[in-house]
Order: sequence, then C-alpha cells, then structure tokens
Amino acid sequence: MNREITMYEWLGEENDEWGIVLKTKVKKILYRGSSKNFKEIIVGESKAFGKILVLKENDNFTWQVAEKWDSYSEMLVHVPMCSHPKPERILVIGGGDGSTVREILKHKEVQEVVIVDIDDKIVNVGKNILNIDNGALKDPRVKIIVANAIDFVRDYTGLSFDIIIGDYSDPMLGSPASDLIKEDFIRNIKAIMNPSGILTVQSGSPIFQREIFIELINNVKKWFKIVSPYSYVVPFYPGGIWSFVAASDKLDPRKPLRKFNEAVFYNEKIHAASFALPEFIKQKICDNNLKI
Repeated sequence: MNREITMYEWLGEENDEWGIVLKTKVKKILYRGSSKNFKEIIVGESKAFGKILVLKENDNFTWQVAEKWDSYSEMLVHVPMCSHPKPERILVIGGGDGSTVREILKHKEVQEVVIVDIDDKIVNVGKNILNIDNGALKDPRVKIIVANAIDFVRDYTGLSFDIIIGDYSDPMLGSPASDLIKEDFIRNIKAIMNPSGILTVQSGSPIFQREIFIELINNVKKWFKIVSPYSYVVPFYPGGIWSFVAASDKLDPRKPLRKFNEAVFYNEKIHAASFALPEFIKQKICDNNLKI
C-alpha cells in the first residue's frame, strides 16, 4: 500500500531489549506492508538518509538500509571483492533490497551474481519501491532466487562461487536469519566455494549483539583457516559501529589485491584499518579463547 503523509513522522530502530530508539524524520511513507517473515515492511523517504527500509521482526523494528551514507554495504562488499584477484561468481545470502548487489556490480570482473532471499516482498520492494540499487536487481548478470538459504546452500550442485556474502537481517533467536550463523550452514557454504574463495558475513552490533558475533566467529573458525573479524562505522545502526567476519583458506581478507575508486567510504587504507579492532572487541574475542 502506498500513501503520502503531510506531516513528518519518525521511522527507524526500536528495540525494547536493548533500550534503544534510533529514528529519522521521514516526509513520506512510500510503502507499508507485511509478509510471511516480517510483521511490517516500511519504506520511508527522509532528508538525512534518503530512502530507508525498516522491518518489524518479532516486536522490534530494525533499520535495514539507507540510500545515503551506506557504509555498511560498501564495507560488506568491497573488502572481500578487493581481496580476491578475480571475483567472477558471487553468491549473496539475503540482499533482496539491492544495495549489496549494487556495490558488487561496480567491479568489472563480475560475471554472475546469485541472490538468495527468503522473502519475495523484500525483493519486490527493492526492485520497485526502494530503488536504491541503481538498476542492479534487473541487471542480466543477476539471478534472484526466493528460497530459504539453508535449503539452497545444502542442495546446491552448480558452479562454485568465488565470493559468498551474508547480507541478512540480524540473526536473533526466532528471526528468519537465526540459523544462518550455525555450524551446519557454514560447513555447507564452504562446500560450494572455490578453494580460494572468500566468505564475508555481517555479524551484528559488537556492542549489543556480542554473543552473535562470538558464535559466528567460533563456527567459521571450525571450517576456515583464515578468519578475520573487522568493523566500521555505520551512522544509522545502533551503537554506530558494525561488525563483519571475513574468512578464507588461501587468501588473506586483510590485504587488498586490487584498487577500487568508486566508493564513498571504502578505500585501500580504510580496508586495512577496519581490521584494527577496538579494544573492547579484542577483549571479547580473548575472553572466549578465540585466536584470530
């Protein structure tokens, strides 16, 4: 349902458990609906961040992505892409809003991107209402599959992937993404990657979701020789800092092999610096006896 509003309203993150509200004024609601996975799907247009996508999962509203100042998508994508000598085949778990594939297609080496998103409503909103993908979701190199990623990865028998990117909603208990940080899923991902492939997954807020962050690192370490968490500032996410986990058997995700000059935030020095973890993250890793 589309509707315009004549007065400003506030839209964004609401989390009772964390005691967090993080909102921006929106001058227009472009879409408000629901799906089998999300109680509400809302697209608003704001002055500060342009178009934004907010989802209601369980009883919380979570800020997914924004048109402006999207450091999240840049750091999720360009770190693995620039650490690989020739990233041709990419798998995106989630990513139906289109922001991740937008960044992927900025790399001329890419021949095919497969997006596996559990929710067709998110894909439709990304294509037709949110429109922050710069046409990437309709690019002929992009194949969109609406399916549960757990089933897709387990049953996949096609060509292996150079890069696999986990761009899903926060994997909190009971959420659609809650099983995507489990060991079985990581093992099945490893099976469909090239031997020199790179996995990168968003691992949540290192302030409010430390248990998710540690569980993911622990499970990834069981299947990959090189595991490197990194972090970066994201202005519209709770806590202002977000974590990621990059992993490979042969390539070091900390070392960019190719230059990239089409970003707002990302560059070669930012790439290297993002792996210099804040002390509280290092301490959490140390407390859990994880050697990184």
